[in-house]
Amino acid sequence: MLEPSAGTGALAAFAVRAGATLLLNEIDPFRQRLLRAVFGGEVTGHDGEHIDDLLQTPVLPDVVVMNPPFHVGRRGEPALGQAFIATAAAILGNAGHLWMVANRHLPYEIALKSLFVKVEEPFGTSKFKVLHAQRPSRLRR
Repeated sequence: MLEPSAGTGALAAFAVRAGATLLLNEIDPFRQRLLRAVFGGEVTGHDGEHIDDLLQTPVLPDVVVMNPPFHVGRRGEPALGQAFIATAAAILGNAGHLWMVANRHLPYEIALKSLFVKVEEPFGTSKFKVLHAQRPSRLRR
């Protein structure tokens, strides 16, 4: 399971409880140290937006979980999250799954539907949504 922008590891903690093997990435050095202390093992420090080109691992993940960044400073940048979605689609195998948490107002469904065969919202509130995308579409390559 890959988390390309792991932050403090909140999503990774659930994956560990489910028995997943973690591939954690976090660009911020302080958070990298925190993740190493909490989960052990290696934490890469790549720009998560480009992790599909930078991740050097013999086994690619079959699941990606994320709460992608969506702002630069105070300015909203939904394209940043959309780039993370494209990266997840590129790195996942044909049977791969992407699980993501996002603010309700962010327009990620169009990007997901263009890159994955199946997209659903299994959970949500008026402020947040959990999106599940399955099987990256290889037509875009």
